[in-house]
Amino acid sequence: MMWLTTCDLGYPDWYVCLSKRFRTSCDAIPYRRFTATSDDPLHLDGDGDGIACEG
Repeated sequence: MMWLTTCDLGYPDWYVCLSKRFRTSCDAIPYRRFTATSDDPLHLDGDGDGIACEG
């Protein structure tokens, strides 16, 4: 499973595969309300509550 090596572990939900090699924003991805660890490498959890792309 090659894709697992490029998915950032800062977003552990099984359906979210984001790479910190590519800067992105919530507006540019199809995912909403997914888990973000405290690392949150892409800064998608604006309020730090562990849920990314809430709005």
